[in-house]
Amino acid sequence: MARLSPFCLHRALYVAVALLYCGGPQAPAWAQSEAQTSTPPVGTILIDFRDGGPAAGALIFDPEGNLYGTAGYGGYAGDGFVFRLKKGPTGAWKQDILYQFRGVSGGMNPIGGLTRDAAGNLYGTTVSGGNQNQRYCNAGVGEGCGLVFELSPTTSGEWHETVLYEFTGGEDGGFPQAGLVEDAAGNLYGTTQYGGDSASGVVFELTPVSGGTWKESVLHTFVGEDGLYPVANLVIDKAGNLYGTPPRGGDPYGCGVVFEVSPSSGGSWNETVLHSFSCGSDGGLPLAAVTLDALGNVFGTAFMGGTAGVCSSTQSVGCGVVFGLSLTSSGWKEKVLHSFTGGDEGGGPQASVALDAAGSVYGTTVAGGLSICSAGYAGCGVVFELRSGGGGTWEERVLHAFRNRKDGADPVTGLVFDPAGNLYGTTLTGGYTTRCNCGAAFEITP
Repeated sequence: MARLSPFCLHRALYVAVALLYCGGPQAPAWAQSEAQTSTPPVGTILIDFRDGGPAAGALIFDPEGNLYGTAGYGGYAGDGFVFRLKKGPTGAWKQDILYQFRGVSGGMNPIGGLTRDAAGNLYGTTVSGGNQNQRYCNAGVGEGCGLVFELSPTTSGEWHETVLYEFTGGEDGGFPQAGLVEDAAGNLYGTTQYGGDSASGVVFELTPVSGGTWKESVLHTFVGEDGLYPVANLVIDKAGNLYGTPPRGGDPYGCGVVFEVSPSSGGSWNETVLHSFSCGSDGGLPLAAVTLDALGNVFGTAFMGGTAGVCSSTQSVGCGVVFGLSLTSSGWKEKVLHSFTGGDEGGGPQASVALDAAGSVYGTTVAGGLSICSAGYAGCGVVFELRSGGGGTWEERVLHAFRNRKDGADPVTGLVFDPAGNLYGTTLTGGYTTRCNCGAAFEITP
């Protein structure tokens, strides 16, 4: 039987929470862009996931324009797989399954997405699998505490998996839900949702050592006021600082934080909380990685909070926000760029945002939009754009509203640009194939 519990407990729970809760601040000076245009973009489905899934992490490009991603379940053994989307000569896209996870020893349920090195190797994590003998990891959420893997192409066209590290669930962490980031030296960084001294998750580094082995170092252990249970990818800046968003914890509200972990002399790392969310107008429960612009400003989404009372008569927490953080002389300051209402414009953002050269912000919401989907509140989710409207205001435009069986529903992964300015992403559910309802990959074309 396929081992689905880690994936279902994490991703599906977030969608359920979004639907449950979602029933003029001044814009930063660094976010200026061109005026709105009137021509709407066109949404196109690239592929319907028919072999299981759905796609769990954000897609990535290779230099040839192929897209890579992970599916949290499905495949030969039901434990998930890594896929490639390749555009054919007729313009149609084809899905190739590069590697299928087949049990505990090689990992199960890859839900954090991939990173690619210059040689074309792919790196990722599985939320379960690995060393199943650890006493921390056999109760309720699967076999093993998760692992870090590398996939390398071979001359025969197959892909070979190498397990780089198996988590024990103790001080080194356990159950990595997020993907990885790589620095210029080839070191890998990530988070685990649990484990560490307080069992609340860690930030870790993997460093290659002699003989093809890798060494894990815990850079930070979460304790509560600095965040709890990180699930989103880290982001690294040019100086090697790491940024992340645990969805819980923070002082004093417990609604999540944005943090920075920075290297210091002697090889130690220091964590700084840039913002603690209140679940009020500033947002709460950040589930996605942040995005950095060229000036080091931080953009992101919070899954709830914002304008109170607009989504449900029984909940007053709001439908979520898009926020920006900028460093001032008195520290980091948050500005809310947009608060969602849960109607046609969307609600419940749980994916990272993408930025264009003009400073516009693009993202998705898991609900809102067309009323063809109804659960908690109406809508299958939208793709949106935020542009500076002048005078410190921001204007939202819905680029696409999803239609469930037509083109997918519940977009929970971040968007990526190609060189021509087209946007690509995936949905958690929907798509053409009624037997699967496993989601779709889509393109938004200007």
